[in-house]
Amino acid sequence: MTNLSLSNEKHATSTSSVIKVISDNNPDLLSKDQWAIKHEDKLPGCWTTQYNTELNKQYSDYLDEIENGVQAHQLEIELTDIKCKRNATFSQILVTMQITPFMNDMQLVLKTRNGDEVTLCSLKDLKEVFDVELTFEDQKINFAHALNQRIPGFCLPEGQQLLLRVSGGILLTDNILLFASYS
Repeated sequence: MTNLSLSNEKHATSTSSVIKVISDNNPDLLSKDQWAIKHEDKLPGCWTTQYNTELNKQYSDYLDEIENGVQAHQLEIELTDIKCKRNATFSQILVTMQITPFMNDMQLVLKTRNGDEVTLCSLKDLKEVFDVELTFEDQKINFAHALNQRIPGFCLPEGQQLLLRVSGGILLTDNILLFASYS
């Protein structure tokens, strides 16, 4: 992950950052359509009556095989630099993601100078914002909205860090956009 600041934080009262997401860090997981294309040689012709039955069976077997690996997957993304000498408030933390059929969670975590961690909010706080039924479909969520609803007036103190912790079957599909004001 790379944090690209779009302004000079020493003199700015607000800034925008793009946190580059490397999709290779996602768990290795294919949607049913992707799996069918990759394994078309194992399936009967798509015009046959048994195509859907066989596709569902083989895709279900594929999901069973990789379930433990996907659920054990964890990724931590640094949204802010611990060296920042100013307090920060966040108006937007835009994340583009896909939900998969596996257990998953995403959390905003505050990490202090001495390594202590506190979960500020999680995907469970955003249930009304995104559709859990849309598997393998891009959805944009604003974590700052959930953070500011859960902790009104939240301000990240200087020298502390904000992390995005992703676990299980969540696929990050685009860069993370962060808007912050500094005081």
